[in-house]
Amino acid sequence: MRPRRQRGLGQPVFRESDGPTVARKALEHRLIPSPRGSNRSYADFVGDLSDWT
Repeated sequence: MRPRRQRGLGQPVFRESDGPTVARKALEHRLIPSPRGSNRSYADFVGDLSDWT
């Protein structure tokens, strides 16, 4: 069996927990206008679950 190849950002491996640090650095280097955002897909998911009950 062949080992699975990893795709993504390369080395070191990007973890979800690295997100805040990456956002701070992007803001510091003016790569993003602000670190604000939303998680609309999660809100949509919760709404879909609510419709099931």
